[in-house]
Amino acid sequence: LPGRGERQGPLTHSVTALPGQAALVPRTPAYAARRAGGRTASSETRRMHEVGDNELLQLEHVEVKIMRGSVRPRDEYFDMLDALCDPVEARSRLQFTSPVGLGRAAVTGAGLAAAFTSHFFWAACHIGAAFTTAEPWPVLVLVWSVYVMCLCVYHSSEFLVTMRYNAPIASCESFLLDQSRQYQLAMAFSWVEFWVEALLFPHWKAAGWCRVLMVAGIILTQIGQFFRTGAMMSAKANFTHIIQFKKAKAHRLVTTGLYRIVRHPSYFGWFWWSVGTQLLVANPICLVGFTLAAWKFFHVRIPIEERALTEFFPTEYPAYKARTTIGIPFL
Repeated sequence: LPGRGERQGPLTHSVTALPGQAALVPRTPAYAARRAGGRTASSETRRMHEVGDNELLQLEHVEVKIMRGSVRPRDEYFDMLDALCDPVEARSRLQFTSPVGLGRAAVTGAGLAAAFTSHFFWAACHIGAAFTTAEPWPVLVLVWSVYVMCLCVYHSSEFLVTMRYNAPIASCESFLLDQSRQYQLAMAFSWVEFWVEALLFPHWKAAGWCRVLMVAGIILTQIGQFFRTGAMMSAKANFTHIIQFKKAKAHRLVTTGLYRIVRHPSYFGWFWWSVGTQLLVANPICLVGFTLAAWKFFHVRIPIEERALTEFFPTEYPAYKARTTIGIPFL
């Protein structure tokens, strides 16, 4: 396939089902007519059957038109399409090893759901004691559980919103669990700091002033999550996790919704979300570290992105920039 941004004309990807393999019955013109009329297709058009020994079922072609500046589906999607039409590969673990595999996404989502659910019930078991006793451990368990639930919501929402509005580039990586080695190390260090301080100084960690910080952290984390997810939903297909240096044909400058308040609401949200998580768990070392690291990251990234946006929208963006703020201190 040609590279992103090139136009080579329509491309056809032919898919052939082999004997012994389950294949989807091709959609009929009646199916297309029902879809055009806004009605759901009947189950008859989606039924599966296994290809017989003397049968070769040619499915309808998948035509991919590469337009200048368009977002091309990840190559892994085409690899998956080929593999599903191979009787050996179709029964392999490809769905669990490929970044776009349904199995891999399902396992990751199930893991996040299990972590959220288990910590929700753990918090529910200690919430009463956290407010009625002077013991520190119910408070610490409650705080830790809320922290883990915030992480689960963040990573799940990143995948779900990307899949909803930018499906061609969505993959298991859209959970952002492995977005960078630095992020993983920072999160691991925050967990270590919390539990080391909880074991060595439990009463200090659950003191009254720490509880005030924890409440502030919960509020700040939720505000950050609201702006982060809301920005992705407002921008829809215009939002990507990677800075774009070539303007897509359908690229539009989004100035509505949360973008009317701050011009980088996803960065604003992530910055305050990351700071809020460390306030929530009252981690003094990671609070300073996360704040400085996030600020430095956006101090470098935002000017680069704004230069690209100024090139894309030489008249609109400077005017938009003049009437909005970033919302991150000293940026």
